[in-house]
Amino acid sequence: MQQDNKNINIETRLNQLENQQLPDLSNMDKHWQAMELMLQANGKSKPARSVSFFTLYARKLFIAASVIAVLIAAWYFRNSFGNASKVVIVPTAKAPAASPVNKEEKVNNNPLPVATTVNPATTTQTDAPHTHRPALNIAQSVSSVAEDIAAADEAYAREAIASFYRKIQNPVQEFNINAEKGGIITGSEGTVFTIPAAAFVDESGRIITGDVKINLEEFYRYADMVAANLSTLSNGKLLTSGGMVRITATANGNKLNLRQNREISLNMPASSYDPEMKLFTTQSETGDKIESAMYASYPAQERNLNWELTGKQNTYIVFDGKTMVPDRLDQPYSVIRTGKKTTAKFALSKKSSLTPAQMEEILKEKFSDDYDVIKVIRDGEPRKASTFLHRGTIDMESVIGDSIRLTLQHALRGKYIEKKDSSLYAERIKTDSVRFMNEYAGKQTSYAFSIQKLGWVNCDKYCNLANKKDIVINLPEGVKAEKFVSHIVFSSSRSSVIPGRSAGNQISFREVPSNINAFVVGLGYVNGKVVSFMEKLRTDKAEIEVSDLQETTPDAFRKKLSLLDLK
Repeated sequence: MQQDNKNINIETRLNQLENQQLPDLSNMDKHWQAMELMLQANGKSKPARSVSFFTLYARKLFIAASVIAVLIAAWYFRNSFGNASKVVIVPTAKAPAASPVNKEEKVNNNPLPVATTVNPATTTQTDAPHTHRPALNIAQSVSSVAEDIAAADEAYAREAIASFYRKIQNPVQEFNINAEKGGIITGSEGTVFTIPAAAFVDESGRIITGDVKINLEEFYRYADMVAANLSTLSNGKLLTSGGMVRITATANGNKLNLRQNREISLNMPASSYDPEMKLFTTQSETGDKIESAMYASYPAQERNLNWELTGKQNTYIVFDGKTMVPDRLDQPYSVIRTGKKTTAKFALSKKSSLTPAQMEEILKEKFSDDYDVIKVIRDGEPRKASTFLHRGTIDMESVIGDSIRLTLQHALRGKYIEKKDSSLYAERIKTDSVRFMNEYAGKQTSYAFSIQKLGWVNCDKYCNLANKKDIVINLPEGVKAEKFVSHIVFSSSRSSVIPGRSAGNQISFREVPSNINAFVVGLGYVNGKVVSFMEKLRTDKAEIEVSDLQETTPDAFRKKLSLLDLK
């Protein structure tokens, strides 16, 4: 009876379910599409924030510190609980029967739980042989993390210093010329390039036509050289620089070269002209990267250019080695004898560049044994010559009292001077040559060169100073000198700059001329800050202590560098 009632209740329930109104699913697809659009609209990611290098660096340090903390906790946990652990294995039914447990074996009272699926109908629980987890090499892990931190710190220092240098360098000057016509460009510091027509070719050697962009950089002051991280060394030898420039050319963004058998005329301004200056260029830059010197790829030894002697100045005025000697017809127009005293009178042509006093000194050297007194007057008027002169009456303007310029060899060969007087005239020629070059140098305002390739150009001469020594700069204890870029600048040798080499907390300068005034300048990275120092020194000391490292900004450092150019 109860069974029948149960069946009736089931049928009643089924009928109720059949009569229940079901939801309308015909628009289900549209509902899903609308929901998908809503999810897409709400799920659009916001633009990613630009994360600076410094923020990434801080996150790396935090992650590294967290890893170290986890490793230390794991090591502590391993030493506290790992020695007591034992593994319990539950074999399956197909496994061979487990051997009886050795009663003498110590059983772990606190085994670590093992997650497994056990069928009680087919398995039994047995103890496995005692095993241990592999030991964690904490020292090695910590060392690895420390190396990662050091590498990140090194990368940050490199970028911080490179970014700093980019902010203190002079901007690159840009010019546009027509390659087929050539042209003249003049830099802001006075550098002048005269570029001939059809002077450029591309990397494949094809002659360039149309517009060419010229980039020019000029370095004539200490501040500019140090700010660009440049130095003046040629195969380890110190140079005195009259200025450096760098010229490059591009067309449609492609690098150009100077065409073979084409030369660019270069004039570099000279504040104090030196005839000994020569042309130096660099064959290649370290790392074969043309931007390395300009953008301070840290450390210092990666940036330096090696200057190589390339040519001389285009000096067309050269001393001819001649001096004034009396003409063979320079005889006195009058000789007066009064007692034992003889006076000779000479007439100096108005065409002569000499004064009567200068001519008188020359004649005294020649006729001191013949006459007691020699007098010289300037007279351009023709007059009757003495009877003993050549051909009677002659034109005094052309011969009497005149002189000519001759080399020493020609003067001796033509018997214009006697052999015993040759040393006197040789010394005079030497004096005349020095005077000539000084007068010439005083009139020069630039150095003239011809260059056969684009790139770096340096107007230099060798700085031949003896008594050289090494100098060491000691930074404060704990400060890494490898994170510093440094130079020593010589006050007495205009524009001579030597880069420093770093190790530990010391910066060393090799082959430094001793006993001269200099400045040592450094820029570095300490405790997350860019710092600098500049010390005035005398190079007679072997070691210099630097304790004042001041945090600096590009503007403040550039202002500090400007002090190097004050005389």
